[in-house]
Amino acid sequence: MKDFNLVYLVYNPNSTGGSQTIAKEFKKDLGRLRTDCKIILRKTTHAGHGEELGYKLAQKGPNTLLISVSGDGGYHELINGVMKAVDEGVKAPICAVLPGGNANDHYTTISDRTLFEAVKANALTKIDLLKVETDKVRYAHSYAGLGLTPLVAVELNKYKLSAFKETWLALKTFWKFKPFKIIEDGKKSTYDSLIVANIGVMAKHLTLDSGSSLQDGKFEVLKWPHDHRLKLIKILATAAFGKSQKPESVKGLSFKTVNKIPMQLDGELMSLGPDQTVKITCLKQTLRTYR
Repeated sequence: MKDFNLVYLVYNPNSTGGSQTIAKEFKKDLGRLRTDCKIILRKTTHAGHGEELGYKLAQKGPNTLLISVSGDGGYHELINGVMKAVDEGVKAPICAVLPGGNANDHYTTISDRTLFEAVKANALTKIDLLKVETDKVRYAHSYAGLGLTPLVAVELNKYKLSAFKETWLALKTFWKFKPFKIIEDGKKSTYDSLIVANIGVMAKHLTLDSGSSLQDGKFEVLKWPHDHRLKLIKILATAAFGKSQKPESVKGLSFKTVNKIPMQLDGELMSLGPDQTVKITCLKQTLRTYR
């Protein structure tokens, strides 16, 4: 039995990663493999359009395959549109990402073969999603973070670098950074970085947790309390060369902001206001995808 009979390839024609060409080539290859289904190209025309399309195309039903030809940001938009529809009672379609952007942490971390090979092998699976509740609800396929680590990851994803050069770039970002405060269990804490993650590696080399799972209903929490800069430099350098501190594995996390602070979901920025309550939970095996 085939998992889908309708495919939409969503791409940004202005992408620096050549997503339009990648989408067209994938359509040809998949068309030869699956002559029984309809394959449609849909281009985005403005910021946030990927999310709008995700919401609209999710209405096509569970036998639809939605592919974001993009990096982490484009896939983030598509999934948030889909999950908005799911929250309204729609049965979720299959979602996948075909790398076509600068940042492809999700794809490179979870996949050991191409998307075409996974579809050909009928390797459909279910993976966890992060749900982030503030004054609105957002979803993340890979990570949510505050402070230094996500800032470093976004900067690193702009370049093709060795672990040594990535360490240097991380340190340059570090010198411009200021710690932040949050309230946990009624107590105020000061951190340089706080990140919750489904994936084990960010920005190709920055190791979060080598043993993380995308299907256990838990996410890993890494907290770097504000400390002497030399100690933080050591932590950054160690992570860039493939080692990390032992993270805590949890099903949920809640805290309250003290001041206005940016938060990143899959590399996409959102703003948290002062005195903002944040609740993060893991939705076990919610997203159907190929890997």
